[in-house]
Amino acid sequence: MNKLFIIFQMLLCIAFTARSQTYIPQWSDKRMKVKNAVPVYVYPFSRQQLKLLNSPFNDAMHIQV
Repeated sequence: MNKLFIIFQMLLCIAFTARSQTYIPQWSDKRMKVKNAVPVYVYPFSRQQLKLLNSPFNDAMHIQV
């Protein structure tokens, strides 16, 4: 009984997570159902949009360990 209850709770959490709306708005995302009350001036970006310039971080990224 206890094992069945835990499995049911896990499935319920997955179902609610899959249907939930993100609180991080993407630029011109039409899926947002609730409009923001405050205008958004900053949007997230993906890692593919980053480019490291010459720096110790760039050198460390290219080192083969």
